[in-house]
Amino acid sequence: MLGQQLAYHLNQYRFLWTEDSLSLFIWYYLFYALPYFTIAFAASAGLSYFFRGYRSRHKIRPISPTASQIVREIFYSMLTIAVFSLVGIYMFASARVHGTKVFYYHVAERGWWYLVFSLIVMIVLHDTYFYWTHRWMHLPYFFRRMHRTHHRSRVPTAWAAYELSPAEALVQALFLPLFTWWFPIYWLVFLIFLVHMVFRVVQIHSGVEWMPRRVMDQPVFGLLTTTTHHDLHHRRMSGNYGLYFTWWDRLMGTELPDYRAEFLRYAGGSNSHEPLISGVKKQVA
Repeated sequence: MLGQQLAYHLNQYRFLWTEDSLSLFIWYYLFYALPYFTIAFAASAGLSYFFRGYRSRHKIRPISPTASQIVREIFYSMLTIAVFSLVGIYMFASARVHGTKVFYYHVAERGWWYLVFSLIVMIVLHDTYFYWTHRWMHLPYFFRRMHRTHHRSRVPTAWAAYELSPAEALVQALFLPLFTWWFPIYWLVFLIFLVHMVFRVVQIHSGVEWMPRRVMDQPVFGLLTTTTHHDLHHRRMSGNYGLYFTWWDRLMGTELPDYRAEFLRYAGGSNSHEPLISGVKKQVA
């Protein structure tokens, strides 16, 4: 019975097993890779050559990553993009088989209100999806098998943003087909979402605090994650699980203590790198 179901499934998707599949994969890979490598390279080169003064004042860690670490981060980033591409291909193939729609290309189909609504909901739900899957992957069993790769970068760089194991990359890639199953999106909305995602993930891994001190007390911007917020997660191996926003960490009590004090230190350009947080239980990986 299982063999019959598998054969039927493969037959439904037989158009993927053609010579055109490789070129389709390459197009998808480039679509995901170009924004990531452009933004990560700009952040890395900019911090190294054009903003060295700012970097020296707002750098969070006193030590610098090794060349081998950066090579490893780029290698796993390339694997992550490959997983994203394969899931993207399968998502569109599934939509074709089942007669559903992933993207639409004319605003008039659903109107401007839906366009704006879908972008906001996509960002908010992605943050929620990331928080809970991220927290789940910090359970010891799943951490060792899925998430340890990302935490090999204890001093992350911009290139660590996509440094995921293939299993973790698959979990994160599944958000898009899950979302578009319920909410077809305008093609430009997806492009904006993709650039926003890459920009924010690269930012929080850059090792330099970009946010000004006054952000912390703003009712809206104060909910955004900062580089300090995520860097503390890498330092302590637990807590601060949010991606774009801090509200899930605050609501669930997983925001690390003294995050505010550390953020104010690095946003203020302090040269001191003595850790303020103490007594936080580290996860045994």
